[in-house]
Order: sequence, then structure tokens, then C-alpha cells
Amino acid sequence: MSDLGRVFHLSEFYPRPLENFTTEALATAIGHDDRPMKRALRSLDRSYHDKDWRLAFAKSPVSVAKVVTITAKTQLMLPAGIGLNGIELKLGYLDLVLTLQDAHQRESVIWVEVKVDAWEGTDQLANYRNHANQPSRIPSPLIITLGRRRVAPSVPALKWSDVANAIASVPAPHESWLDLREFLLNEKIVRPPVPLRPLDAGECIKIIVDVNRRLRDEVWRGLGITWRSDETLRRALVTSFTKFHEIQASGGPLRYGLVPAGNAWDWGLVVTTKNYERVRLDPQEILRDADIGGLPETWQRHSDRSDVLERRAPLDSLPHDEIITWFETGLGQLRDARILERYRAGLGTKRMGAVVSQSD
Repeated sequence: MSDLGRVFHLSEFYPRPLENFTTEALATAIGHDDRPMKRALRSLDRSYHDKDWRLAFAKSPVSVAKVVTITAKTQLMLPAGIGLNGIELKLGYLDLVLTLQDAHQRESVIWVEVKVDAWEGTDQLANYRNHANQPSRIPSPLIITLGRRRVAPSVPALKWSDVANAIASVPAPHESWLDLREFLLNEKIVRPPVPLRPLDAGECIKIIVDVNRRLRDEVWRGLGITWRSDETLRRALVTSFTKFHEIQASGGPLRYGLVPAGNAWDWGLVVTTKNYERVRLDPQEILRDADIGGLPETWQRHSDRSDVLERRAPLDSLPHDEIITWFETGLGQLRDARILERYRAGLGTKRMGAVVSQSD
């Protein structure tokens, strides 16, 4: 169970952006054990950075390959002012500052712009570069980004998947790194490895489309949790499998389909706090509803992640003609335990508010 996930979701009702939380968790892990970060920096993608960035790396006193220790600080303020040649230096806050030291105690500094969901603000990286180029900055900091993917086309990029892979490759990393990796996977910041076990994607897509049809016709009407068109859902699933090797459908707080399970696949039915309508759902309240409503213990319960309730079955454990029954059983258990009633109420409140706003 992830301590980071528990802390994050307990603080959901406070203004603590995901980027800040994840950055603090990363800095904490580096403070305990810098080996995974040293390994991750070797994956830094410099393939698109421009001449100025190449020059900065060439002048760096410490190469990534010769780092002995790394220390990390967060939220370093860059004061506003006028720099060299009258360049305006705007106020800024660095997400993460890494200090690299080699065996001769020479130092290099890396400023890391961290992104999870949001993207670069206007001229943000350019402002950092103006600050970094001032003569008073010795050694001159290197600037990189850390995100799900490349943030800016000309800036050296590190990905969260590079960090997760580095954690997995280091022998016996500190538990704070294991918590961070679990959190990254649970929150879908990093995708799990693609299972080696092949599957009949076409047949699996037919099953998920059929489950959506049962939801649409029989289980919960008027909640916006189903796809109206079977063909639209089918095309979306094909695209998702082609790009991401995922075959899952979602609607409201429900997600269902195939999920990676090591080298194989599981059928999965999940109740999550995330939903397109952005109805606020509290994991602790969902768990209480599950206990009060008598949801069977075959459902996994998670208090430390957005996927609160989960039911799984190995892909090959049931004949295909029985999988629909397996899904119907799980959906019936959710209905009988009234697990979606909080979502129903929240959606009704949002819709009523929208109607009132339009009438004003």
C-alpha cells in the first residue's frame, strides 16, 4: 500500500497541485537514496535541444556519467530584476534543483521544470534561461524538463517513465522510491509495462462493447456512464490498443476491460474517483458505502489511490462466453451496494447548477 497515495488523497481538499506533490516526493526519495536519480539522468533525451543548450552541457563541470552524489531542493525562488545587457528577469519559482557532485567535488546544477498534467507557462523556460545565463550563477545551471513526455521541443527532456524504469533497475532502492513508483503507476502518470502474453484484441473489444451495451440498456440509465454508439466505442478501443496497448472503456466512475498483470492480462472492473463530469468523489466515503452496502470481499479496496474498488479475473480463467456474466455479476454487486449513488447525487447537483446558471 502506497504511503504517498494515502497522503495525496487525504490532502485532496487542499490547494496542493499534483506537480508540487510529486516533485516533493521525488526530492524526498533522492534525499534517502540518490542512485535511481543518477540512473534516470542517463536517459536524458538531448536529441532536439538547440546550440545554446549543447554549449551549456559542454561547459558543465560534471558529466552525468561521472556523478557521485546528487542533492535535491524544491521551490527555489528566482527574484525579479534587470540582468546583463538590460534583460528583464521575471519572478520565478523552480520546481526542482539538483546539485551534482563528482569524485573531485566539482559541482553542476540542474534546474528541473516538472510537469504532470499542466504544461509550460508563457515564456517560463525562456525566463529560467535568462536567470541561468547571469554571470553571478556559478556554475551556470542546466535546464531540463521532467514530464509524461517532452515538454518543449528544444529543451533536454526526462520522462516520468525514465524515473520509474530507473527505480526498477536499482538493487534494493529505498522504500520512498518504491512508494513513488507505485504512486506513478496507480495515478497513471506512468503506464505499466506491456504484457508479453499475446491476446485476441478483436475478440476482447467485442466483449467490452457488449458490456457497454448491457450498461446502456439495463443497469444505470441517465448517468452518462455509457457510450451511445457501439461503433464509436469500437474505434476508440482499437486506437487505444494500437497506441497504448490498453483495452479499457470508461464512463462516469466506472472503468472496465483488460489491464496488465505482469506478463499477462486480467479482466478488470474498477470504481474510480476520476470521471469526465468532474464530480468530486471521496475514496473514504466510497469505502464506507462498500462496507455498509455489503459489497463482497472479492472486491479489492484501496484507500490510497484514485482506483478505490477493483475486481479482477485472469484473462484465461473464464471461457469467453462466461466473461459477460462475470461483468454482469460485478455490476449487479455495485448496484445492490448503491456504490454509484454519490456519483448520481453529485451529477444531479452539477446539472442543476448548470441549469440555474443558464437561466440567470
